[in-house]
Amino acid sequence: MLNLIRIAAVTGRVDPGSPAGCRKYLTEEIKKAGAHSPDVILLPSDILLPPSAQSLRRQGFMLDLCRQELSRLAEDLRELPSLLFVGLPVSLHGVTVSAMAALRQGELLGFVLPPSVPEGPLPEGFLPASAVFEAGGARLRVLPGCDAGKALQYGSLARDCDCLLLPCYEPARVGSADRSEQALSVLSRELDCAAVLCCGAGSDSSHPVCYRGFAVIAEAGETVSVQAEFGQSASLCYDIDLDIVRRSRDTLPAAPAPAAYRFPAVPHDYALRSFSSTPYLPMEPEAERRTLREWFELQSHSLAARLSNTGIDRAVVGISGGLDSTLALLVCHRAAQLMRLSPDHILAVTMPGFGTSDRTHQNALDLPRKLGMSTMDISIVPAVGQHLADIGHPLDRHDVTYENAQARERTQILLDLGNQIGGLGASQAGALFIGGSYLAARGTIRWEIALSFFVGVFLTAALYNVIDAERFATPFFHLCTGSTFLGGFFLATEWASSPGRQIPMMLYGLIGGAMVIIIRVYGIYPDGVPFAILLINLLAPLLDSIHPKPFGAR
Repeated sequence: MLNLIRIAAVTGRVDPGSPAGCRKYLTEEIKKAGAHSPDVILLPSDILLPPSAQSLRRQGFMLDLCRQELSRLAEDLRELPSLLFVGLPVSLHGVTVSAMAALRQGELLGFVLPPSVPEGPLPEGFLPASAVFEAGGARLRVLPGCDAGKALQYGSLARDCDCLLLPCYEPARVGSADRSEQALSVLSRELDCAAVLCCGAGSDSSHPVCYRGFAVIAEAGETVSVQAEFGQSASLCYDIDLDIVRRSRDTLPAAPAPAAYRFPAVPHDYALRSFSSTPYLPMEPEAERRTLREWFELQSHSLAARLSNTGIDRAVVGISGGLDSTLALLVCHRAAQLMRLSPDHILAVTMPGFGTSDRTHQNALDLPRKLGMSTMDISIVPAVGQHLADIGHPLDRHDVTYENAQARERTQILLDLGNQIGGLGASQAGALFIGGSYLAARGTIRWEIALSFFVGVFLTAALYNVIDAERFATPFFHLCTGSTFLGGFFLATEWASSPGRQIPMMLYGLIGGAMVIIIRVYGIYPDGVPFAILLINLLAPLLDSIHPKPFGAR
């Protein structure tokens, strides 16, 4: 009689900052996996709130929201007989840690903690990584946040264990799926057990990385099942043969290695082997093409995720006819395909300068037109020539000033065109204001900092406007342009770097708002918000030391 345990791994897909959205999506995916009647269903670590949302993971209300959605998930899956592991952040002694909730038929069995958490007395409902679960006749351990490499550090936990469950959430890199598959095979061979790796998928607008969903099952040193998808949910279900796993342990232990005798290295003047001119690419042509394709898909999915999550369906890309801009253009085209947008949503802009040849200029025009994109041809020669004349720089002096003036003009054109078609920081100002006001009303962010920040921007800009209205913009312009709303509502109010008392908070915001205008007026940067916030962060400890005396005190 066969001695099998059926395990399903569902990678899921994040809904950034929305545990409720994740829960609704996961419910359907888990039910699909449950149709195969698995003994165990494994989800990635932190699936209800991804690790990229670091600031949200530190907020108590978000952790409470994750617990609420976990309860709803358990209720939705009350009829499911499988043992289910779901990853979410929890608070332990005031510190946020990644745990795996063990559920069965609507009941929460406990929160399994990562192996990095020291063994010791734990609050009720929390379980150490050494906790053993039995399902389908197999002994299981789950190690939250561990990939195959990290799991080798905790090899002792594989003792008397038939299968290790490794839920993780690691950023995708070129070849990462292949390396994880190989590492899991090595892990199962070295620890004489089966191993299941489940890595989350997706991306969000606040993080420049893409998470490639993949699931791998290894048995006695051999990969038996693997499923991987770029930025999408991947799932697999497989029967692990427990007899094969247990027979692998019936071998004599290896003899201990003798102590090594150490000798100094002999110096060499030359090498007896050749070195590849492309060390980051495989030597085989087919493997090289596969790697290059993976690079391309990784960039395209990351861009598509960021555009989709920010609600933007237009893109502006500058193209020169060279290799770098050509790759950027193709990535934008592929991202539009993934978002099911027509190619004309991408505006390709050629900006010939003093040294642009007719050949490269024509190449830059031909490619986007053949791909069906919108095009625009803007010569920067008049603008750069005027700028160099204004600062007294001769056109025949081809130094760093000459080259950078052209690069900055191209950057300005692309940024302005992006604002025209509704890029971030342009048409999103109203949405930022509404969202920030809602969070301030809820108490999620400190309204004192946000309000005083905007007052500081308004008053300082008004002062400069009164001094010289022709040179300096109105305060309303400074409030609605750049990243003023983003900085005031979402950056300056960061709990970890801002003061905690009311008067220091208001001084913190006023100084930050004033610095924004000062940097915009006297600095070389068009938007001073990030720099102003960095500077006031340095003042936060000093401001927090202000302790006003009570009224009437001496």
